[in-house]
Amino acid sequence: MSAREYHSVPYQTGLKPKFIGPLDFSQTVWLAAGGLLAYELARFIPKILPDPVFGRVHLLVPIGLAVIIAFGKHPTTNIPISSYLSRVVLHRLRPKRYFWVRGGMGDSG
Repeated sequence: MSAREYHSVPYQTGLKPKFIGPLDFSQTVWLAAGGLLAYELARFIPKILPDPVFGRVHLLVPIGLAVIIAFGKHPTTNIPISSYLSRVVLHRLRPKRYFWVRGGMGDSG
């Protein structure tokens, strides 16, 4: 018997495991956070209009942002928006090192 029969070759399918229905864990968390934020806004911010449907239009803002963050992809890198935003924040917060020549660019001595 060969070694392959005892040790299967691992591979990555690139698929994320589903958490609830067709949603993976991060999408579920972002949508739940957007729904919770909309619920809290509904408790503290009054209706804009007396109409029951259009009076709560402002609650669509956190839900819309959550949908964009959960399902959107960055156009040039094709990574999820949540990963892109976290990488941008980490890049801005990390310590920077600057290298320069003493005396400036034009000074050779």
